[in-house]
Amino acid sequence: ILMKKFSAFTLAEVLITLGIIGVVAAMTMPNLIANYQKKSVVNRLRKMYAVTKQAVMLSKVDNDEVSGWDWELAENDIYSFTKKYFAPYFKGSQIYKGNDFDKITDHKYSIKNLSNKIITDLNSKEYAIIILLDGSYFIAKERHNTGYEWLYIDINGLSGPNRIAKDIFVLNMTPDYYYNRIRNAEIIFWMEGSSREVLTNSGPQEDEKNYGYYGCSKNNKYGYYSGYACGALIQADGWKISEDY
Repeated sequence: ILMKKFSAFTLAEVLITLGIIGVVAAMTMPNLIANYQKKSVVNRLRKMYAVTKQAVMLSKVDNDEVSGWDWELAENDIYSFTKKYFAPYFKGSQIYKGNDFDKITDHKYSIKNLSNKIITDLNSKEYAIIILLDGSYFIAKERHNTGYEWLYIDINGLSGPNRIAKDIFVLNMTPDYYYNRIRNAEIIFWMEGSSREVLTNSGPQEDEKNYGYYGCSKNNKYGYYSGYACGALIQADGWKISEDY
């Protein structure tokens, strides 16, 4: 009887192969995870932006054009303003005054800027917060004599890091706003329409001189408003997070 010979891997060859696979996986997995996380952030941001724009369109049906809204109310009672013009148009949402929201979240929610400094804890009448059905937040800040209304969208709600440019993005709304010489009285990203150079301007690398710089840049480590332009940058880059983000 003729015996057939079967070739097989030795234990050493199997271990070497597994070792190579492990090294390759260790090298590629962090990049794969990072890319997945970036796409997830962009997709959720894009959805939240669209939902917010749709809410404004629905509000206009009942409350006429944005330029005719009661902007004095936004200066004196942001809760009532938000309750009238926004809350009914986010289906199934709940609205809270800043003080009440701080209590229901057990004082655990605060907004940090890109440089990881806490800029507000929302425990103030200057804020109104809408919690959407998917757990994301729409936050309105009381309008001052600056002429514009700052709005924040947190794409994952109470979950961390609650940080500008990571899961919180900044919007702007005003009755008479212009960008690229076009009048816009809608919600847009803060600094939307600016050049990429402006959107990524990190400002002086000194804390005391950097207060007013909004740039979406890893180098913006000192600006109080660091990262405020990140939503506009993601949009300008074709709804993606670029390498220099």
